[in-house]
Amino acid sequence: IDVQYSDGGAFSTTLPTGFAVVMQATIMGGFSSNNVIRNDRYTNTSSVAVTVRYSIQARSSSGCLSEPLDHDVVISPEPIMIPGVANLCSGVPFGQNVSPAPGPATITEYERRGTTIPSGLTAGGSNAGYAVYPADGAGESDFLADDVFTNTTSNPLVVSYTVAPISNGCRGANQIIQFTVNPAPAVADNLNRTVCTDDVSGIVLATSSASTTPASYEIISITVGGIPIPAGGVVGGLESDPANAAVGVTADVNVLAGDRFNNITNTFAQVVYGVVPISGSGCRGPEKLVTLTIEPTVLLNPTIASSALCSNTQVNVTLNSPTVATAGTITYNYTVAASSGLISGFLPIQTNLPN
Repeated sequence: IDVQYSDGGAFSTTLPTGFAVVMQATIMGGFSSNNVIRNDRYTNTSSVAVTVRYSIQARSSSGCLSEPLDHDVVISPEPIMIPGVANLCSGVPFGQNVSPAPGPATITEYERRGTTIPSGLTAGGSNAGYAVYPADGAGESDFLADDVFTNTTSNPLVVSYTVAPISNGCRGANQIIQFTVNPAPAVADNLNRTVCTDDVSGIVLATSSASTTPASYEIISITVGGIPIPAGGVVGGLESDPANAAVGVTADVNVLAGDRFNNITNTFAQVVYGVVPISGSGCRGPEKLVTLTIEPTVLLNPTIASSALCSNTQVNVTLNSPTVATAGTITYNYTVAASSGLISGFLPIQTNLPN
């Protein structure tokens, strides 16, 4: 058996450019069994098909030779894809197609063969699985476009896909697609506050302990009962101070600290801020709803049995309030002053009394 190669020109023993031997029988120029070349393998990364010509001559047990026979095997070019690289934000889909490299072999499919996900990255539940995905007429596929990862660390992390292009059943070499997933900051969970009417909120923006540090925050909404409340406006019984914060982007963590609201109702009311942290690389974290609860001014509505009493008779005053506070219970402090030093039988000061 002898072997020669041709990429369209004359046959020779020289390997064409872009053509390589993966496995080949070592008995060229000699004799062996009838299965000797069945495992031969080649790779063709050139732009044309390459013909491998085996010149074969059989020999009988008595040493008689057959007529020489040429057996041609055509090795088509393997499909080649462009290795992908993307720089993403945590929680943002890849949003790009996998594309072919220039070449004669049209990619008809892509196979996702492996993925390396480092600790700290969480894959989205609808990410592409291990499967073969069709390509369009241009050899592109969007099977990774909706893949998304959440980076819960404070550093960029890289996820690597192993993908093989396929052209009409011929599989090309594995390629690596890498996503660099930049962390997005996360607003802390403990920013909710409860204050008295007309007191400043005291809300200082901050992030969770494991979060990357944001460069700024966007206040995307300020609402009462789902209705926007502008500075100086009145919504749901809350009067917003004219100097209160407005929606927008700021680097000031104290942007909400000075907000104050006058609660003109008899029950507590809530202002909800929608806050999005933004990293220095522009990655937006998830929106966090920060709730400011404003207590009402407590009103007193005592019930007095009689304003004129006989000496040594109980006053029968019941302390009541129509106000509903977040704590649910209102207590009372009182001070008694007598018009004469001859009046006795009372405690001049009492605190934290129930109804």
